[in-house]
Amino acid sequence: MRLLYYSEELHGPYSVGFDGKVTGLAPITGIAPTPFKGGNLFIKGFGNVGKELFHAVTKKSILKKAGNFAKVVGTNPNVTVEEGLIILKGTGTYSGKVYQTGLNALDFLDF
Repeated sequence: MRLLYYSEELHGPYSVGFDGKVTGLAPITGIAPTPFKGGNLFIKGFGNVGKELFHAVTKKSILKKAGNFAKVVGTNPNVTVEEGLIILKGTGTYSGKVYQTGLNALDFLDF
């Protein structure tokens, strides 16, 4: 097999033949990191918020103060902000349902 490319010093112990086949260990490849993936959560109408902090603290306190929303949007609704007020939107079987909390977003989301 004739080799098109080989460089153990630069890329590790592999080679690429003229037929396009890689022999040996393939080079390490990956996917470029996606901005805000995993580390932050985008709240519609407000912006990016730390995901861990939001789910552990902020969302729990919003749901405690929101009142009796479970029959309207379920027990784990999505949180959005419209005109500075927190809105709960149902998911799953509650999809399409909306609960107006009347809570001010600035009271819960520190910016």
